[in-house]
Amino acid sequence: MGSTELLAWQAAPGSRVGDYILEAELPARPGERIFASTHRLLPRRAHIVLPEPERAFELACVLEQISHPAVPRIYECGQLEDKNLWLAVSVIDGPTLAERLAHHALAVPEVVAMVRDLAAILAHAHELGIVHGDLRTERVASTANGWRIVDWSEAGHVKDQLPG
Repeated sequence: MGSTELLAWQAAPGSRVGDYILEAELPARPGERIFASTHRLLPRRAHIVLPEPERAFELACVLEQISHPAVPRIYECGQLEDKNLWLAVSVIDGPTLAERLAHHALAVPEVVAMVRDLAAILAHAHELGIVHGDLRTERVASTANGWRIVDWSEAGHVKDQLPG
């Protein structure tokens, strides 16, 4: 089944979305689906995100606008047959802060490095008028290159977050 024929609810391992082959469904927030995938031609792994329809365009714009090495990069965005958007985003490998804390406390120098890295990421987003919206231990990951914020599903533009 090609991606032009696929409906969001039909997405399953083995399906194709754009040039990506879906491999395994990953945990996601309610109303959203995420799949590990591999590009069919390029040596590229990606997460295919099928966001809630009312959040899809905002999420795509946020990830595109942030463009920071510690934030998942959006490779491409497309539309399924049912008009739902899909996003192909880079995979950031590393244990989440929640996973790390389940095993042991972080040493003070590592906490300092984490706070520094996360503050820099959030400052960059805030300069662009973007708020994360829900920073939690399971949305932060430790990599060989420092700390990353891997989940931006609640992010939005400040003007959209203000009352009135």
